[in-house]
Amino acid sequence: MKIYSIKKLDVKYREMNSEQEISLLELLNGKEIYLSDFLENEEMSGELIYYIVYSDGEEQVVTHDKSEPNLSEGTFRLFDFIQRWVTVYEWRDFKKFDTRREFLKFDSRYEGLKFLAGPEKWSYYATLSSKELEEQLGPDSQGLDEHESSDERLEMYLTIEKETLFEKEWNSKEKIISGYYHDSYLERWIDIQNSYIALRPFILSLTY
Repeated sequence: MKIYSIKKLDVKYREMNSEQEISLLELLNGKEIYLSDFLENEEMSGELIYYIVYSDGEEQVVTHDKSEPNLSEGTFRLFDFIQRWVTVYEWRDFKKFDTRREFLKFDSRYEGLKFLAGPEKWSYYATLSSKELEEQLGPDSQGLDEHESSDERLEMYLTIEKETLFEKEWNSKEKIISGYYHDSYLERWIDIQNSYIALRPFILSLTY
């Protein structure tokens, strides 16, 4: 099994019936829109082209329709590609991907949510009764563990893979801990640590 390290990753957009390609990041910045707005905009139809360079010099080009769904057809393929990698890094590192803050654990669920949301976002919940809080957020005694939430997301992805991919393409927590992850869209086993320097700025620029 060959393990690839991503050295460089760029995604470009090509409108339908056009040969011109534009950097997706430049397009988003130029139109001042979020990635989600771009993906959901049905008036913008075309293709996304991934240009990947690996550490051994091998190059790969992956193209798909902008609106192509993910493995479970619950969201868009590019968004799913990004979220899977965010989940892998957060689960492995016990840290938030964007800020690199270590995951927190709270005995009180409400205190945890209040701390993470901040006063402004929590102001709505501050007006609710204990019964209303429990109905909307669950019992306070349940506590809040950020890594547990990350673990649940990873479990969801692993379950989807077992339902949609061949067994040889299945990921596992043991493989991720060992340092490699099968990217079903690139169809490669990827070195997690050595691809971080390329994946982190790519993900941050498009989603944060």
